Amino acid sequence: MTSGEERLRDDEMLQFKFSRFAFSFAGLAVVTISGAAYAGYRNDTEICHIASDGSGYCAGNFRAFANAPNNGDHVSVNVEYWPTYTSYSFDGSVGASAGTCVPNSKLQALWPQFMAHQGAFSIGWDATGTCTDLELYNASQSLTF
Repeated sequence: MTSGEERLRDDEMLQFKFSRFAFSFAGLAVVTISGAAYAGYRNDTEICHIASDGSGYCAGNFRAFANAPNNGDHVSVNVEYWPTYTSYSFDGSVGASAGTCVPNSKLQALWPQFMAHQGAFSIGWDATGTCTDLELYNASQSLTF
């Protein structure tokens, strides 16, 4: 290989590295711009629905319930330790819709995680007042759930 051919290959390699850098920089700019569009984005949602038979659900996030304009809107995830047993319960209210439930044994195991959760959640209960469904969402943004 002659020195002219080596120089051509070195130039091609330099050009390839530069184009790869430019593409990476452009991609970073797009990610940064789109990330900035959602900077500080919050989706504070609170909802409770109670059916005529007493079953229902509440969904949202704790911040939404705490900052609700209606003073009666709330959720409460409770655990009480007694000498002979531990009591778990949930109650939630939005407007005229209010409900409470006691978790089944499967959900009792998740109760400490629910109490510490900072994202969105959805909890449902049956007509007997037993919590039967619990979903915890760990997304940076949650538009619907």
